[in-house]
Amino acid sequence: MTVHDRSIAASPLTDLVENTTAELHALESFIALLKQENDVLATDEVESLVTLAAAKNSVMETLSQCATRRERILQSIGPAGNLESILENHSPLRPLWNKLTIAARHAAELNYGNSYAVFQRLAKVHRALGALGADRSSTYDPRGTSVHRMDATRSLGQA
Repeated sequence: MTVHDRSIAASPLTDLVENTTAELHALESFIALLKQENDVLATDEVESLVTLAAAKNSVMETLSQCATRRERILQSIGPAGNLESILENHSPLRPLWNKLTIAARHAAELNYGNSYAVFQRLAKVHRALGALGADRSSTYDPRGTSVHRMDATRSLGQA
């Protein structure tokens, strides 16, 4: 144990290691879900995306809670709670943090790839709608609500 380690209570460091471990596990779960999402996007099984989105939201909530807890732990350590300083002086945390940052980069790459696949699929739908002579403007707003509604003042014969 270094002099710097002695200035920080063992409990916050233990809490930080435990929280980082939980965060890594949640991130690994998120990566698994992103891989499943990629597989679904490669097929036409888009109904599965709803289930995956719910699971991803749940894991994202866990990741958010871990990040919040990490910030609270670092604040409780006080001026010595600089993460870089802790990583330099608390050897058990360094390899865990490295794994976490590598996993975060991998998740970001997978998420970008999946976003691109969704964009490509959407572009294909817009091209198909254009070929059918449909209005090329968006048919749904950002909340998923239909933008174009039948004019209620016209009869079915006029519609």
